[in-house]
Amino acid sequence: MSSPSPRNVALVRLGAIGDVVRVLPALDALRRAWPDSRLTWFVEDASASLLEGAWQLDELVVIPRSAWRGRFASHGLGVLHELRAFYSRLARRRFDLVFDFHGNLRSALVVNRLRGKKLGFARPFSKEGSAAMLDVAVRPRCGLLGHKLGWNEELLAAAGVDSTGAQARLRVPPRLCVGVDEHCEAIFDAGRPLVACHPGVSLFALLKAWSPRQFAELGDMLVARLGAQILLSWGPGEEDLAREVQAAMGQRAVLTRRTRHLLELGRYFERADVVVAADTGPLHLAAAFGRPVVALFGPKDPAKYGPVSAGGVRVAREPVHCSPCTLRRCPDNICMQRLRPAAVYEAVAELLGERRPALVAET
Repeated sequence: MSSPSPRNVALVRLGAIGDVVRVLPALDALRRAWPDSRLTWFVEDASASLLEGAWQLDELVVIPRSAWRGRFASHGLGVLHELRAFYSRLARRRFDLVFDFHGNLRSALVVNRLRGKKLGFARPFSKEGSAAMLDVAVRPRCGLLGHKLGWNEELLAAAGVDSTGAQARLRVPPRLCVGVDEHCEAIFDAGRPLVACHPGVSLFALLKAWSPRQFAELGDMLVARLGAQILLSWGPGEEDLAREVQAAMGQRAVLTRRTRHLLELGRYFERADVVVAADTGPLHLAAAFGRPVVALFGPKDPAKYGPVSAGGVRVAREPVHCSPCTLRRCPDNICMQRLRPAAVYEAVAELLGERRPALVAET
């Protein structure tokens, strides 16, 4: 006789955007396995808006880390009181199972306060002593070099959950679609392929960046050879970078409007035939919406961190002696500098040919 489904289940994955996306298939698997369970996700504010599109969730608990950090210098005592009150409230929460998909000190502080059986990753698959908080510590058989999705599948397997066929699933609420749809329909021709390029990366991932010149050269190739339309997307602090790419192009490109919600950016990606981006959050966001993506990889290994998309994935990568690496900063990121726009163009053209073969004959 099968065991009863747990009544309350917690998922802890605080950030970043790409890592949150990689846990979405686990959420899908949990909802299918336990349709009557209450699923709660603990996430930090920087990634929280993404999960408003995860309809399988019953509750989203947002940890205002960015807000606390921004106010700490001027209102340190008040922030400390808020922290204490927040973690006191966590201690009153009871779950049957608590899954720590994050595996570091920040997530351990949350997991430790929650009541319930705690499952997560053993060392060295977790960091900063977080495994000490667990009742069940999993060592993924795929190893440290295995894909992060495989890690998550094995964590669920420890609770008897089968992840076969699970996918990242997101929906954009209609209220967030309207402005994006009006913008795109006013500017773009539905009869020509639309390629979205996202040149930005986070401040912690500058070594993954492809230069504005390279993006501009790619955009010009796509317009001249395939008749493509170019949409340049950007997030907070990235507008100047997107405009630099726009100015460097000899052909016309359009910038997205300011997006105040991650799902608005996702809606722009939904409108595109292909999305091109470095190994950063927006790449994985586009993949979560099932878009065909061209992933620009350099310092990281796509076998471990690469996107998974129902629309198809092409990885553009230039083999160099020092890649992959574990660096956070690099004064000479030759892995990205040597990645040729012509090679990325071929990857985009291949995906467009699969999706819209009548539109990609070169002029």
